[in-house]
Amino acid sequence: MAYEIQQGAHLQLSPLNLSFDAEANFKNTSKGGVQFNFQHDLESVWWLLLWIVTRGVEHSDSHQFARRVFSNQTRPSQDRTQMFMHPIQLSDALTKQLHSSVQKMARPFVVALDLHHVSYTNRLKDNQIDNVASYSTIHKNMHDFLKILKSKLSSPVTLKLRSQSRNTPPLRVKRKHSDVLYSDHDMENQTKRKYGLDS
Repeated sequence: MAYEIQQGAHLQLSPLNLSFDAEANFKNTSKGGVQFNFQHDLESVWWLLLWIVTRGVEHSDSHQFARRVFSNQTRPSQDRTQMFMHPIQLSDALTKQLHSSVQKMARPFVVALDLHHVSYTNRLKDNQIDNVASYSTIHKNMHDFLKILKSKLSSPVTLKLRSQSRNTPPLRVKRKHSDVLYSDHDMENQTKRKYGLDS
């Protein structure tokens, strides 16, 4: 999910006044908070690809990174905030924790994140959030990012992808008033009962 959406406010950064307090880097520009826009979709693709290269590859160091950054919360975790707000920390973490066969993707991920920051900040500063044309640059940047990732994988890569096992830990489902654990089997049975398919 796009960070602005999780945070509920628009990102505003300046290289000279970047605060280490994540809340200070956001601005609520409307009564309703952030309006979903094209860049949020592009950023979501970035997060998905980051998840694939960290959690989808059988490598314990990258799994540790993924567990810290990709949590099942509506608000961003502290680790997710650190990685998103400080591309240099993301660069260090990816360089140290990615599987060696995908480590060359670290720099493109960091550059793409930095371009997202610039785009979010400039659009807000120039009051162009509702201008569809203002998203063309980040769209092209993400297109280039995807081409670069593809080129990084143009040579044969041998790596073991993580497989889904039958002993997957239970899915944590957040409820309004409780935090209930369900296994895939429990959820399947509940669905069957709900639709009268449990006979």
